[in-house]
Amino acid sequence: MSAFALANFGGYDRPTLAQNESAFPPSPKAIEAGRDAVARSHLYPDPDWTLLRDAIARAYG
Repeated sequence: MSAFALANFGGYDRPTLAQNESAFPPSPKAIEAGRDAVARSHLYPDPDWTLLRDAIARAYG
């Protein structure tokens, strides 16, 4: 039996902490962030990392 075989059994509604499941649903902010990320997933990232470089420059001068 593989390490993840138990995850495939049906009819078990309680979370299994050993499989990193949670009893709580994701927060609305997490759902929104996921939707935003998926909406931009077809784009390549900025090769110059402009936003990151600007944030570092603001933080450290």
